[in-house]
Amino acid sequence: MRDLKELNKLEQYCKDNGIPYKRNDKDSTIGIFDIGDRHMIIVYKSEEDKKNNNRWFDAICQGGSYGGDEGLLEIYGGIVQNEYDDVEGWLTADEIISRM
Repeated sequence: MRDLKELNKLEQYCKDNGIPYKRNDKDSTIGIFDIGDRHMIIVYKSEEDKKNNNRWFDAICQGGSYGGDEGLLEIYGGIVQNEYDDVEGWLTADEIISRM
């Protein structure tokens, strides 16, 4: 069973602060690249952005993601601080929240 403490903490922060998001969990045996334990939060800057599916960033915790096996998060999108890649991993919820 994957440790989702960090992803759950990020979700709770979004809930508590009125930040639009969508949670997507896939616990099947077949998933993207045969990874069946995909747990993701898609975060939007506004409800209008959510309506138009204009993502601010995604946070994911799954087998094969950077840090997923340790329960840490990988992000993609507007808060990535890595100038050499589109993703950044091994992050805690607190590290992501500080960028928001």
